[in-house]
Amino acid sequence: MTDGGVRPPKGPPDAGQTPPATMPRDAAILPKQDTGTIVTPPSGDSGTADSGASGCVPDPNTCVGKCGPVIEPCTGAQIECGGCAAGLACDTDAHQCIEPLTTCKDLGAECGKIRNTCGARLDCGDCPANAECDPNTNLCVACTNPTCLDLGFECGPAWLGCGPRTTLTDCGSCPTGFTCNDPYNRCEPTAKSVGGTCVPADPKVACPAQKADCGYISDGCGGLIFCGDCPTGQSCATDGIANRCGPPEVPRECDAMGRECGTIKSACGGGSVNCGTCPTGEVCNTNGKCGVKCTPALPPDAANVACGQFDDGCGGKLTKACPNKGLCEAGGTCCTPKTCSAAYAGKCGGTLPDGCGGTLNCPCTGDSVCSEKAAGKTGTCCARKACGSACGVVDDGCGGTRTCGCPSGSQCQQPDTNTPGTCCALPTCGGDGAPCNTMVSNSCGSSNCSANSCGAGFACSTAGTTDPGTCCALPTQPSSTYCGTVTNSCGSQTFNCPAGSTCVNNACCQLPTCNGACGTTVSNACGNVDCSCSGTSKCVSGMCCTPKTCSSIGGACGTALDDGCGGTIDCACGGTGYTCSSQTPGTAGKCSCTPLTCAKNYAGKCGQFPDGCGGTLSCGCSGTGQKCGGGGKAGVCGCTPAACAGRCGIVDNACGGKEDCGPC
Repeated sequence: MTDGGVRPPKGPPDAGQTPPATMPRDAAILPKQDTGTIVTPPSGDSGTADSGASGCVPDPNTCVGKCGPVIEPCTGAQIECGGCAAGLACDTDAHQCIEPLTTCKDLGAECGKIRNTCGARLDCGDCPANAECDPNTNLCVACTNPTCLDLGFECGPAWLGCGPRTTLTDCGSCPTGFTCNDPYNRCEPTAKSVGGTCVPADPKVACPAQKADCGYISDGCGGLIFCGDCPTGQSCATDGIANRCGPPEVPRECDAMGRECGTIKSACGGGSVNCGTCPTGEVCNTNGKCGVKCTPALPPDAANVACGQFDDGCGGKLTKACPNKGLCEAGGTCCTPKTCSAAYAGKCGGTLPDGCGGTLNCPCTGDSVCSEKAAGKTGTCCARKACGSACGVVDDGCGGTRTCGCPSGSQCQQPDTNTPGTCCALPTCGGDGAPCNTMVSNSCGSSNCSANSCGAGFACSTAGTTDPGTCCALPTQPSSTYCGTVTNSCGSQTFNCPAGSTCVNNACCQLPTCNGACGTTVSNACGNVDCSCSGTSKCVSGMCCTPKTCSSIGGACGTALDDGCGGTIDCACGGTGYTCSSQTPGTAGKCSCTPLTCAKNYAGKCGQFPDGCGGTLSCGCSGTGQKCGGGGKAGVCGCTPAACAGRCGIVDNACGGKEDCGPC
């Protein structure tokens, strides 16, 4: 049940000849037997049944109700029974699909390290004082109170397995001439560099001699030597063998599904699980197996049917479709559905059988209706009668009715609301001699002709009163240049001159123009015009001048700059942190800003910061393991040392230091 997390096994040290099992920087994993992977016994193994000799018959139902890799009891062969449905995970011990148990609480674990259903290693913490973790149940039990001597510890602070890991016992000091190698709690000769006589082992000699491919081992003089990292694609302490490189552990969920490459979605949280990569020259096929690229293809038995879905030989499915958009029926036969244009030509209806177990709707087009309303029955299309001059609810000629209205300016005359009628024109208003300011009626109905209904160029003779009147024509402009008021018996109209002209003797006369001049008066036969400047322009030497703006002088900055019209203008720099290169009045300068830097202004911080020039500065972290907020404080670079999490020995803590994870 457990992966460790309890105190080291009892026993004496190895007299300094073989260092305790240690782990590398690239993390350790546990032995394969912990993953649930079962290796098929070799031929002739006494534990493998011989079906020929014993009469044992392989069980074809070995995988029924099971998941993951299962051993067939007759042949001893490993059978891949596959994964589980969405939301379930394979318990590779019981080979049953269950709801995943993902936390220590789900697993009933109080302490130590344990793997959840999906194979993730959990650290369930330490036991309280006077209690130790039972490695078989992951429950806290009364301490057996071992001593340093019981565990073979000779010196230094050590956790003896009782209470929290922070509860350390001092196992004493070493005799003169010896130094405590703290990670091993072992006395070793003092190194020559610190006053002793011991010469530390050369890594080039010691590592091969102790078959240490990776990780740390003792230098024999109270210190450590590093034997290197594993090659890409390998891990240190594979299969629980300290300081040995080997292939990384196969994730439990990948093992349960029989996949050796690619990614899958974890049943524990939905994240991606990497099942591994394939060797050079091979590809990961859709079934999660490495090998030559699998080309999906229909199996031979697909030739025996017209259609259907088949295994493609690569872990996927291929569909053999029917021609002409036909439907595939049970038994692999094709059925071509009927169409309205072919099977129901000249007919109409809804939910008509298509001959393949489905239905189709065949509606009428245009202003036609189907004679049959019942579902599944055919009828004929009937063209509805047009309204014509009729109005109201009228017979559509197809057994129904339609509502017909009248155009604008007319209304429907009906004997009653249930009887169709005809459209008639209402009386109109406006025009010379037409009645106004009164109701006007004809045989069709009445219209209200107001005092404003006479139209353009006409007026109502009784406008401004409530008395009925007559529309009359107003006087027109005698000529296109005429100005003034014209009156007739109907009323008056005033005609004005356009801009730039004035009315002289009832004729529009064009006034003189200034042509950019200012501070003077220009005259002609039509009159006088005082010339002045408009807007922001000002008069300079008799002509209008538009002063320059800061934007029109190319973004220059400075004070008392020439505005081009005899004046000055001050142009400041915009934006945070920008300053002008010129401080001399009348001399233009350029705006500039020196941005802040991460190293100088935001040392040790990370994230997005103002650059002092109106922009944003993105500051990251540097150094081994340093991440933004990694030390638990937002916006500050830091590193949280990696937990042992199944590793053992002296390991890299991912922050540039070392961590003692105990013996393997």
